[in-house]
Amino acid sequence: MRAILAGAVLSSVLFFAVGAASTAQAQGTIVDGPVSFVRGVSPWDGSPGADFKGVAANAAEDQLFEVGWWFRTTADTSESVLGTPSAQSYGGASSVIDWTDVGTRALFSAQEVTTVINLDPGSSPQGEVWMTLRLTNLSQVNSLTLDVFNMVDFDLGGTSGSDSAVLLPDGMHIRITDAGGVFAEYVAPGASAYLVRPFGATDVGAVLGNSAVDDFDNSGLPFGPGDFTAGMQWSGITLPPAGSQDLVVHLLVNAAAPPLDRIFADGFDMDNAPTIAPQ
Repeated sequence: MRAILAGAVLSSVLFFAVGAASTAQAQGTIVDGPVSFVRGVSPWDGSPGADFKGVAANAAEDQLFEVGWWFRTTADTSESVLGTPSAQSYGGASSVIDWTDVGTRALFSAQEVTTVINLDPGSSPQGEVWMTLRLTNLSQVNSLTLDVFNMVDFDLGGTSGSDSAVLLPDGMHIRITDAGGVFAEYVAPGASAYLVRPFGATDVGAVLGNSAVDDFDNSGLPFGPGDFTAGMQWSGITLPPAGSQDLVVHLLVNAAAPPLDRIFADGFDMDNAPTIAPQ
């Protein structure tokens, strides 16, 4: 049992730096009205802390414990976290996180643009977080093939042991519910597989953090009630020389995601999903 840690997106957003790029355990907050998404005190390691508040009747109630990214190239013998970024900026409802050389291996760079959205400014608190991760091959001559993983740990209703989850029929779209009535959705358009495990020695973070090659196998659902962790895998992403690819994760609390065909019909749901400017 773990303890809980204490409108439309504009096409261009001004971002304000919150700390030096060399800060190993930086922390940042983005907000839209009462809804906030927080990168915790250790957001870039194997336990990537995060908070999501203002989306339930109790505005102070935290619905999220962790969310983070891992990768594995064809030459690797295990998965690795993206690690400490080279730059971070947080301004208003959006953040930009940059890794200019992931793992200092001269293989690829990454940029994450995240936006938090207050979906109901009235009497029914609800909100969403869109995360867009762009991967760019640093080589001008060689292709790069890798797998990418996202992990999330919801603790709905401010508790960790009473969550249940099912797979919705439109694809990589998981709905999580809590005995107290709060619900969440975890959506990964274009992902190839998911994994759901109860928190503990063999949870999704532990699987990604071991010393072996691990591929998600669409197991663990239906789940619960229990302490929920889940992950999504994008398999066999091939980046051409100097090429890029974007991956999207959509987190919602007390709101239902649109069908996946609408989210990704044109690469993004242009009503909400953040985009990354060409580089």
